[in-house]
Amino acid sequence: MSRDINYVLFTKKDFSNNNDTIRFRLLMRSGNQVLLDSPLAPMTISQIPDSLHRMSFLKHVPSANRNDDLVVGFLYQIDNVGNSWFLDSSKANNPVKTVIYSFQ
Repeated sequence: MSRDINYVLFTKKDFSNNNDTIRFRLLMRSGNQVLLDSPLAPMTISQIPDSLHRMSFLKHVPSANRNDDLVVGFLYQIDNVGNSWFLDSSKANNPVKTVIYSFQ
């Protein structure tokens, strides 16, 4: 049986005047072992899509980790501001987990 994590990113706020650069990364971790640390292309905060145009990324859990509890989510860095994150969990043997992050 396969196991997938669907990462969904959007915003409900109007950031149309915010031209600060933001750098998102998709994270999947089992304990202290990083299974996925995948950067997205840098964008300005104003380019984060609204909920109708959300970004979605489907990632497969490595077969060796299908029975592990996982930490999944988004890490991000805003240039000249700092780092933050949105983390969730995916319990063992859950075949599909959707991580929905509405950036604020």
